Amino acid sequence: MVYAYLLKNFNREKGRSYPSYANMSRTLGIHEDTIETCIRTLSKLGMITVHAIGGPRRKRHEYTFKPLITTEATFIDRFPEAMPALEKRRAAEREAEEKRRQAEAEVIIEWD
Repeated sequence: MVYAYLLKNFNREKGRSYPSYANMSRTLGIHEDTIETCIRTLSKLGMITVHAIGGPRRKRHEYTFKPLITTEATFIDRFPEAMPALEKRRAAEREAEEKRRQAEAEVIIEWD
């Protein structure tokens, strides 16, 4: 929801989105601490860049968007720690496909 809200408030002229935590909190019905956690997560995942503007007393944030991942290779490059889980899933898919083929072969053999 936070990512969608940032996109909705994107200013094309300035190339940034800059809603306040308070505004996002009111509009989305989410506590400001949760907004902050979401922003940190989006930044860590490489989906946005956070720009802190101003000093400690009057700091505000602006956000720019990074290109989304569109290929598996890009995903693996950005998140290499996901490779073991991906390999496990691929192995499970191969096993399921092999079981499906064996079941089909048994049906064909029974027709003979």
